[in-house]
Amino acid sequence: MEGVQFPGPEQLTLFERFVKGLRIPYWLACLLLAVIPGYASSNFGESLFSLVLWTLLAFYMFYIIRYMRTKVVEAESEIAPLCPQGEETFHKAFSRLPKSKPQLVLWLTIGLISIFYFSRLFRFSTYLDTALTIASISSFAVAWGTVFWVYTSSIYGLHSLGKQPLKLKAYSEDTMLGVGPLGYLSLHLAIIYLSAIALGAVATSLYADLFTITSLLAFVIIGGAFFFLPLTSVHRLMLSARLRERSLLRNQFNQLVARPEDKVSASAETTLTDLHVLLSDLKGLIALEIVERKALSMPTWPFDSRVLGQLTLMIVSTIATIIAQIILLAINI
Repeated sequence: MEGVQFPGPEQLTLFERFVKGLRIPYWLACLLLAVIPGYASSNFGESLFSLVLWTLLAFYMFYIIRYMRTKVVEAESEIAPLCPQGEETFHKAFSRLPKSKPQLVLWLTIGLISIFYFSRLFRFSTYLDTALTIASISSFAVAWGTVFWVYTSSIYGLHSLGKQPLKLKAYSEDTMLGVGPLGYLSLHLAIIYLSAIALGAVATSLYADLFTITSLLAFVIIGGAFFFLPLTSVHRLMLSARLRERSLLRNQFNQLVARPEDKVSASAETTLTDLHVLLSDLKGLIALEIVERKALSMPTWPFDSRVLGQLTLMIVSTIATIIAQIILLAINI
């Protein structure tokens, strides 16, 4: 398998390839496509505010498809040097991201389930309304199906990298041992993914139903679980590195403790050389103590506690919005 070229995250997703064929700026294509579900929301008798919100949601989901993929591409320069075969290992880990078949399966699955379920809400007055409603659901199926695939395949790629024998940096060089970019990329993708769900929860809050609430909760749980997936393998690597560092320091400490008895004369007369050796050893012991304290504080996760707080806040706010939907549903019942 040597020399095999794997498709990396630089390759466009299926949706991005479609937009590229339109030969207009990506943001403009996202905006034009977002107008369809925004306008079609009037089929459900919603307000102007809701129409704008649906358009914003569709635009946001279309736009973050490229944003998340490019974040993975940008992280390559920091992550690839840690990989056993460098760029080849990185590309192999993310080779699933641009695959077309899984994206098509997600589009069709989400689209067909949504059309079948929400057909009871359609208010058909003309064939145009029918076409717009189906187009709206189809566009959301494409947008969310691609967002979900980019997120899960990227997280799985990070998980695959975490299982590799990474070339960790020394603790003295980097307190995160060089794996910080993996943790921060996982966090960044999770926040973008969950923010799309939160916006979707707000947009659907005006007509909360059991199917929507269950779907949102399921996607939140999946997103949160996937965030920790790549970090567990990296956590084990960092934990092993900390144990090795402490073991090395312990050996150095034992050697320094044993040296004074061997080198300092036991006679009544102590020479300047003996004192110099003793002071040198004491200096070494103090230095080792300082380093050992730092080793004890070595992180075993590729991010600090503030990062976890940010993600927790995002998850809590999303779930709070969904709970509000449940309350609205209960009141309507």
